[in-house]
Amino acid sequence: MVASKQIPGMGTLRRFRETTGKPIGWLLGEDLLLPQQPTPTTDKTPEPAHGEFVFVPRFDANAEQSFSMAFRKYWIEKYLNADPANLSAHRIEDDVMEPQFQRAEQRRAPVRR
Repeated sequence: MVASKQIPGMGTLRRFRETTGKPIGWLLGEDLLLPQQPTPTTDKTPEPAHGEFVFVPRFDANAEQSFSMAFRKYWIEKYLNADPANLSAHRIEDDVMEPQFQRAEQRRAPVRR
């Protein structure tokens, strides 16, 4: 539908909007192009599916929470031997700590409260 990195026409944008339910501004990336204007969010963590999954907050390089990542509760408790309520996830942005940390890895870390 969209080719050669061109901005799609209004007809295409309307079809995207109808299909995705997202506003046309979002489809054009205005939340990325204008970072000074906050993007409205519901700021609601999804309800875990029957207690099987837990949501761990993920932080970016600036230590700001960007979203939550879902993990199986059993895996965190049995293999990590950790309490899901005391975990956070972090994305490795560069390669200064290779080979211990690889670029674009998602790491879990305990949270001290």
